[in-house]
Amino acid sequence: MRRFAASLALLLPAFAAGAEEQCWQENAVYSDPATNAELKFLPPESDADGSFARFTITFPENAIVLDGVVMDAGEPFFRPLGIIMHKCPTGDVTGAELDACTIWQGIVYGLDGVGNAPYLAPMNEGSQAARTLLFPDLRASVRLSSVWGASGLSTPPNDDFKFKACAG
Repeated sequence: MRRFAASLALLLPAFAAGAEEQCWQENAVYSDPATNAELKFLPPESDADGSFARFTITFPENAIVLDGVVMDAGEPFFRPLGIIMHKCPTGDVTGAELDACTIWQGIVYGLDGVGNAPYLAPMNEGSQAARTLLFPDLRASVRLSSVWGASGLSTPPNDDFKFKACAG
């Protein structure tokens, strides 16, 4: 019985790693251990919205939901520019209004299991889920934003979100 339990214990990490390897990037769910926040990808609103990914980050502490979008930052080569916002107005808005609701902006990295830091892969192109998503300086940006403080978050998220599950 002990030998069986030991064999099973050795296989469980392999099953978990295998499940992660079989998950497409657009189906991956990530979490932040500091805040228990969860990041989930959403389908683009339309082909014309200019993004290749949308996501939400939900903080269970007080049900704050941040909206995120990833788009191509442009020439000279593909770079996934991420923008994380909170309660942005919709419709015809000004740059000042968008600046006021933007929490973080920067390049998004999809880290692998051996320390490489490639850019986040485009969605719906058969890319395997990254083990970790990296949003450089997110923690500091949250502390300087409107979601920090008395009516918001009391613990800022880390800059990296770890693979948690596959939603699809």
